[in-house]
Amino acid sequence: MLNLLLSGHTNTKIFQVTADSVLLGIHSSGGTTLYRLLQTFGKVTIAWTVESPIYGKHRLEWDFDEFMDQNKMMEKIMSDLKQYQPM
Repeated sequence: MLNLLLSGHTNTKIFQVTADSVLLGIHSSGGTTLYRLLQTFGKVTIAWTVESPIYGKHRLEWDFDEFMDQNKMMEKIMSDLKQYQPM
């Protein structure tokens, strides 16, 4: 999943890694987009947050079974983001 998210934009980088989570995203003068991946007891939670001076703050979150196909996880996330984004 990390590789799929990292490949989304050339400036995406990992900001923090802990025993059960990873924080990655993009920060620029136009705002910040972050993904937090958290693994807990048989599931993976992915939180998407955006802070933009133009569009404000936005957040979505998904819970997936930890063994779900990662490409299907990404399809769901991208589909939801496409429907949600006010931009």
